[in-house]
Amino acid sequence: MENRIREFRVKQGMSQAALAEAAQTSQQQIQRIEGGTQAVKLDLAARICAALGVDLPTLFPETRRIFAKAEKQGKVTVEDFVSDPEAMQELDAAGVDADPYDWSITVRMRGGAGATYSISSAERQRLRRNLDDITSYAPFFCFASGDKEVLLNLTHLLFLHETFEVGPFRREGAGDEDVRDLVRVYLTETNEPLHFTVDSDGGDPEDPDDIGQFKFITDMAQTMVEPNDFFQFEDIDGETVFLRASEVAIMEIPAWVLDYRLEGEEEMEEEG
Repeated sequence: MENRIREFRVKQGMSQAALAEAAQTSQQQIQRIEGGTQAVKLDLAARICAALGVDLPTLFPETRRIFAKAEKQGKVTVEDFVSDPEAMQELDAAGVDADPYDWSITVRMRGGAGATYSISSAERQRLRRNLDDITSYAPFFCFASGDKEVLLNLTHLLFLHETFEVGPFRREGAGDEDVRDLVRVYLTETNEPLHFTVDSDGGDPEDPDDIGQFKFITDMAQTMVEPNDFFQFEDIDGETVFLRASEVAIMEIPAWVLDYRLEGEEEMEEEG
């Protein structure tokens, strides 16, 4: 991750602490960015550029080529980059993370070990590819998380939940629960269930091929499940959950989650 932040900071006689204060971040963050150990979020990169009085390609030279290529392809917004994994990987390699979300993963392993780690957008995409085709990759997944390097043995991974925040701000309503819409999952290694708040999910009534994510899981579970397959669904916040299918002992899905039409009937019964 080549960048010229230190070069321009030293030229201006600015310390890391002074740059951190001007860019509204921590000195440790500036240290990691200057050292190339982590990509810098696009909004923070803009604040660093403003503090040093230069443009983004001056500090991150490789971005000039990436943005020129993107412009030729008609990609001009942040959303264009976020929806293109290849463009995101190129920017990450250049030291810039264009994804507006701050991502974390919560994992639970066989035997009960578990933790939550921050993860870059590019590493998250790489992890997703591993989980989608786990037999084609090495069993260990290695990634940077804050000031540490993490090795995950995916052969022992039972559960993974992707979560995101928009910068330092918590999303309104995140974590709120409606117990009527709780999906409960018991894993083979644990006695306490995992809880997930979800939307009603009956698929698209006008698209017969869209049966909804939970109906897809129940159909898949009764047909063919390979040892390394993962059940995958999104919770009410749009965050993705991965569950190793072979390690799911019980999954409880409310009827109104499988069929959105039952949610209205439930409400009418309660009013009556």
